[in-house]
Amino acid sequence: MKALKKLLNMIQDTNLRNTVQNILNNPKLTHENENLKNLGLPLESSPASKKRHHSYTKGLIDHTVVVANLVLRYPTLQRIFMEER
Repeated sequence: MKALKKLLNMIQDTNLRNTVQNILNNPKLTHENENLKNLGLPLESSPASKKRHHSYTKGLIDHTVVVANLVLRYPTLQRIFMEER
C-alpha cells in the first residue's frame, strides 16, 4: 500500500489525484457479478484475480503498482524503442 500511495503523489492532474486518493482512503471493492459482491476483503489483502496472475493476498495492490509503474514509464520506453528502429 505504501508503494501505491507513493505513486499517488506522481499524479499531476489534481482532480484525478484527489479521486485516486479518495479510493485509497475509502476503498469499496465491488463486482457486477452478484455472487462476488461484498466479499468483505479489504483492499490491502485482496487478490487481483481468483486463478490468474497476482492471485494471492495483496495481489490487487501489487498488480496496480506494476501497471502504474508501466504507465509512468511508457513515454521513456516508447522513446527507447522508437530510437532502436
